Amino acid sequence: MIKLDLLTKLKSHRFVHFLGVGGLNTLFGFAIYTLFALKELSTVTVLIVSNLAAITFNFFTTGGLVFRDLGLARVPNFLIAYAVVFVINLKLIEWLSPLYGGRIWAMAIIVLPMAILSYFIQAWFVFRVKEDHMGIEIKVSNFCRILQLIFYSIVAMRSIISILYLYPSPMGDSIIFLSSSANACTNGILGTPIAPFPFDTQQYKLLWHGFLSPYLYSALNLTCSYWVYYLEYALLSLATTILIITYYQKKFGQLIPLLIACVVYCIQIKQGFRPETLAISLIVIADIFRREKKWTAFFVSFFLLAWEQPTIFIINTIFLNITLGPKAFFKELVKLKTLLMLLAINCLIIVIYPYPIIDLIKGLLLQGSHLSGRSDGSLFAYYIRSDFFPLFGLTFLILFCLVLKRRLAFVLLLPVIYFYGLKAPPTVYNILPLYVSIFLYLLSPENILVETTNTINRKPLLLKAFVFSALLALTGLLQGLSRDIYSLIAFNSNAYTIGSDIQNLKKSGYTVCNIPAYTTAVFPELKYAVSFNPTLEDCTLKNGDNKRVDLIQLSGQSNIGANCKKTEWSTLRNTNIPTFFKTESGYTYLRCFN
Repeated sequence: MIKLDLLTKLKSHRFVHFLGVGGLNTLFGFAIYTLFALKELSTVTVLIVSNLAAITFNFFTTGGLVFRDLGLARVPNFLIAYAVVFVINLKLIEWLSPLYGGRIWAMAIIVLPMAILSYFIQAWFVFRVKEDHMGIEIKVSNFCRILQLIFYSIVAMRSIISILYLYPSPMGDSIIFLSSSANACTNGILGTPIAPFPFDTQQYKLLWHGFLSPYLYSALNLTCSYWVYYLEYALLSLATTILIITYYQKKFGQLIPLLIACVVYCIQIKQGFRPETLAISLIVIADIFRREKKWTAFFVSFFLLAWEQPTIFIINTIFLNITLGPKAFFKELVKLKTLLMLLAINCLIIVIYPYPIIDLIKGLLLQGSHLSGRSDGSLFAYYIRSDFFPLFGLTFLILFCLVLKRRLAFVLLLPVIYFYGLKAPPTVYNILPLYVSIFLYLLSPENILVETTNTINRKPLLLKAFVFSALLALTGLLQGLSRDIYSLIAFNSNAYTIGSDIQNLKKSGYTVCNIPAYTTAVFPELKYAVSFNPTLEDCTLKNGDNKRVDLIQLSGQSNIGANCKKTEWSTLRNTNIPTFFKTESGYTYLRCFN
């Protein structure tokens, strides 16, 4: 009888179920890994493919058979746990493979310890039983479940491709700020040789913009490795997404925070290494502190915007004065504890900024003067077509009309929106954080009530606007993700190839002149001339010399390389790009000989 009771207890014990399901998962994962390891694929590629298959299989077996919980709310923590296991797996296999005769034997050695580690991470971090704030399990609609599955899958694939393949390659303004981070980390100079504006006459100095995120990306990259910047960027956007979902669902259920997370994640991915990515995270953090009435922390988070993106700080200061009212705003601001904390934070930032603050102020004024004279760009291109967030302008207009209906004083923002956004459409990045602020402002009990067990009490028009915006954001995310996957399959280009190529061309007697902008971030140790078009410093040959070569990054332009005497692609793959994508998102470039 005792033996039967013991056997019954063991059968019902969760850890025993862990072992049984873990064995099944291990066999499945090892079989898939072996199948692909026998192919001529890199270890990273083999691990990606086998882990994607294993993640899907393991979630259903572990969640369903062990914890009896297949709720998609568990997916973010599940993906984080697998990301940790993935990185540890990769490093151990790379270390043990030379010692034990190959990666299959290396995997065989570590498979049991890694399985045990995976069990404990899932038990303590992923499937820990928690009740919500009311002790009631919130029932989510089928729509919400489908949306969760799509969004979490996109986030997982987006993060993997960014961290492992460093896609998409930084383009436009994004590379200017990433180049500043790389240059600061490697050469100790916070700035970039890609002169972004005509008035930027200070070599390599970031004197014309907020500097907080370029500085942090650099300071936190202890090895100054290019891939670490992508890791930091992926973690920032991922952390913001998790923060939105975990905090706001306590007050508004699961659907509404998920819709906002879709929009915020899409905007942050769209902005890349631009300062707006961190600025949006700061806006979310400040909003959470405001709701918790932690005013000192709120103002610290909010005033950091001034050092990150001064224009966004100005716009959101106006926005906050309308939402809170000037009296309430300044009442909380002038408290002694808040003022002392703000003074300490600002003094610290002034100390770490590598140049005189007066130079930064002059640079910001010069940039403001330059931007005030701009009227370039197309409203259709930036607000309607709006690559990777289609119809953004329409969704912004709908939400702005909703806040006007709520409080007419928001009409005061119209001149600011025109001057900083509509007047010069390429500066739409100034409007994107305001768009997030509007979303968060509309998250109030008067506008959207909390989900209950079976129903969602809601304002239909507002919910429809949120759903419409989120679906467009998901469309943009899918467009960007499919472009990256297409680029990986069609071109399979590598960020580091260009370094050895430059050296080989020089050894062959060529002078390399123009180079893709991403080179300044991947190889900041090279010598560059300060120029709007990235150029190597030793490009001193006269025009017409037949030993000059330019390296031109592949784009959607049909006439690329038309003026070259001889051309060679850095990849042997097909270089045709579907017009849907506009550009290739990798590191393919054209050797243009003159």
